[in-house]
Amino acid sequence: MKNQHSESRKPLDANHLKILAMFCMLLDHIWATTRLSPPWMHYVGRLAFPIFAFQLTEGFFHTRDRKKYKKRLLIFALISEIPFNLMVGGYWLYPFQQNVLWTFLLGLLAMEFLEKAKACRTPAGWIRGVGGGLLCVLAGMVLAVDYGGIGVATVLVFYLFPGRPLFQFAGLFVLLQVIFQGQYFAVPVFGTVLEWNVEAIGILAMVPICLYNGKRGSTHPFFRWAGYVFYPAHMTVLCLLSLLW
Repeated sequence: MKNQHSESRKPLDANHLKILAMFCMLLDHIWATTRLSPPWMHYVGRLAFPIFAFQLTEGFFHTRDRKKYKKRLLIFALISEIPFNLMVGGYWLYPFQQNVLWTFLLGLLAMEFLEKAKACRTPAGWIRGVGGGLLCVLAGMVLAVDYGGIGVATVLVFYLFPGRPLFQFAGLFVLLQVIFQGQYFAVPVFGTVLEWNVEAIGILAMVPICLYNGKRGSTHPFFRWAGYVFYPAHMTVLCLLSLLW
């Protein structure tokens, strides 16, 4: 009861997290599509993916119909591909990187495999389940989805350690700072200089995640569909605006 009371006092529900993640993503994509945007917009944008990954696991745990959940992700992944290609590569067809909804779809499949592994009582079933989850991570690398295999693994960090922020923090640190190969910047610490991965700024997403109260918030259809529609819509608008800049 004490834990439930503590959760209820936290200020952010699922809709608040969704709006925050969309705002961070918008800043990042404005930075990516304009020439004069300051770097801090890109840095703030690093918080979007971990928040969305966390919400994907929450949706996985609480959805009534996982098939419909996968179907929605698949449909909007297909819808988003052309706007994403135009934004990232400048062409209708850009096979070198796929949009982030494919990452989340692979993450959803990976969680299903691990769920089956936990339910299996035989070594063979457990191996198939864990192997399937690992194949989803590998598919993220091979198919060049946004954030690659590390993106799929990020989803699994939140799935494997629900309600354990210290473990989630440690998992994000390993994935985004130690393993992820990206842009670095220097951070002075106690007279020395540390090389910090830009993607590791996403670890700060643990702050709003820790303020999540476990509640869904408003059930209005706007909030249910906002994240799905916003993704292709804002990329389309930014691509059109970039033609004028």
